[in-house]
Amino acid sequence: MKSRRLRKLVCIALGCLGLLTTGLVAQPVEQLWMPVGLPSVERPDWRGGTPIRAAKTLSTDTFLLPFSDDFSSNAAWKWADQKVQVSSTWAVEARSVGQAVFDGINAYGRAYKTGSLGSDSLTDVLTSPYLDLRTRNNVVLTFLFQTGGLGDPTEPDDSLRVDFWNPTDSSWDVVWSRAGGGDPERWRWAAVPVTAPWAGQNGFRFRLTARGARGGAFDHWLVDHVFLAANRTVADTVLEDPAWTLAHPTLLQDYTEVPYWIPFYPVADQEYELEYRRNGPIPLGGWSLNLGKQVVTRGADTVFQRLVVPVVSNLIHNTNEKYQFSPQPAATPANEPYTLSSTIWFDGENVGILSNDSLHYRQSFENRYGWDDGSSERAYGVQNVNGASVAMHTPLYRGGDTLRGIDLAFVPAGVDATQQGFRICVWAANNTQPGALIYRSDSVYTPDYSWGPDVLVHYVLDTVGLVLPNTVFLGWQQEGTAPMHVGYDVNSPPVVPNVYGEPGIWYTSLYQGRLRLRPFLNQLPLDLAVAEQPVPFGALRVYPNPGRDWLRVEAPGIAARDLHHLEVFDAQGRVVFSGPYVSELATAQWSSGLYTLRLRTATGILTARWNRIP
Repeated sequence: MKSRRLRKLVCIALGCLGLLTTGLVAQPVEQLWMPVGLPSVERPDWRGGTPIRAAKTLSTDTFLLPFSDDFSSNAAWKWADQKVQVSSTWAVEARSVGQAVFDGINAYGRAYKTGSLGSDSLTDVLTSPYLDLRTRNNVVLTFLFQTGGLGDPTEPDDSLRVDFWNPTDSSWDVVWSRAGGGDPERWRWAAVPVTAPWAGQNGFRFRLTARGARGGAFDHWLVDHVFLAANRTVADTVLEDPAWTLAHPTLLQDYTEVPYWIPFYPVADQEYELEYRRNGPIPLGGWSLNLGKQVVTRGADTVFQRLVVPVVSNLIHNTNEKYQFSPQPAATPANEPYTLSSTIWFDGENVGILSNDSLHYRQSFENRYGWDDGSSERAYGVQNVNGASVAMHTPLYRGGDTLRGIDLAFVPAGVDATQQGFRICVWAANNTQPGALIYRSDSVYTPDYSWGPDVLVHYVLDTVGLVLPNTVFLGWQQEGTAPMHVGYDVNSPPVVPNVYGEPGIWYTSLYQGRLRLRPFLNQLPLDLAVAEQPVPFGALRVYPNPGRDWLRVEAPGIAARDLHHLEVFDAQGRVVFSGPYVSELATAQWSSGLYTLRLRTATGILTARWNRIP
């Protein structure tokens, strides 16, 4: 246990990342005592999924057998608690879409116990409703499990257990247990018979429990195809089921979300790549599947449908297969936010679990860009250097929109970062590296784990907005040396890697994934209950912004006699105007780009930013 605890501490402090220095790659354990003068260290950890929203079951209610869940339809009513999550992005070689994910984070997105790193503590629990086993014989519980998948691999002192509830003496008893470790990508079957004293009881329950680190996103177990039924043996573990194995892809190419004012057709994905699997022994003649039917709707209107598809017949079983097809998206002009709803399915065989034959997706168009797939299989942070920065390459469909803030998904991973301050930053793009700093917030923000796992939290800029070119680097600068962990999507590698660093030095990330960071533009998010505020007295107002041939400069509430000297700087810091205050500037001869205005007044200095468009 002592070596395990040391390993966890090293991972929490340094992310288990080899430190890149001149001619030397340090081992993770050596970085525990890293000198301050060496580069900052990036930290990936682990996280992801969508929460199960389960209802409580009254003790007087009982369900009849069989009881099953393959987690493809998120049937929350089947379970008596809401502590695990359901995800379709964590498994390796999934048997079907959707798995239950166990870790050290509760249903509200918090660690069960911050800083708890031991492996002998109860973490996530999945509890069945009360079941009536009277008149039922040879009842057996079976399920599939994986020790890590794309998450944090378990170790021998972690465990996954099955407990049975005895209604006679109101007690839980451990009836099955498996230690962690081993191949994190291998699926294994568990089969647990229900024998005396639990057999034949009314009010029987079972639960799956994980033991591991309660400090956050650690020690992941994946569970699938839970099945409790009568007249079975422990050898009944054959799954006969054609199924999709990955979630519905985004409808967009190069993005997972774009604002509603961006035309849909140019950014629509022209080719989907899906994945499916024929589970079980090969039947006589094989299964003939009509793969890739699709209907896309906008409200009551059908935007696109694909109902005539080729029949796919083959004898390739127990292997995940790719399936590609080209949709025909239609133009969907909009002057307000809207949503497209898509369903992709196959039919042709009435066999297995039908719910995993269909995939559903809602593509929202509001005022935000996104590049991640909405899940955080890991968490990412930087520590060891005061003022460390993280920057994400942010290609927008067009320039000229005004940044109002960013959304971030914070993930607990061993430390409580809610007191860790950070400032929002925007850098110009210099090829694959950040260039000049365009903006750094005066306000210091703090991480918020919200009230659910993998939830994006709004952070509004402390300015009226910042007009962006079509490509920038977005990110943050931390106030201290402690890490703050942001969700990290490992399934969506970026074209340009993320970078991290200390003041004046950038390092290319060794991890190929997307930060859960999404900028919102031109207006506040629809679900943010904050009214638009007028420009306050004492603020510098510039318009039109963006503009081209002229620029108006005002300071509402300040007398003209108190407005003294005006300066304008370009993105490289060069002075393009300096002189006594004037309310209007001719800018037709200026180059396109971002400019900073500074107005010296009788009481202080006011600043604003302005974007000149071509």
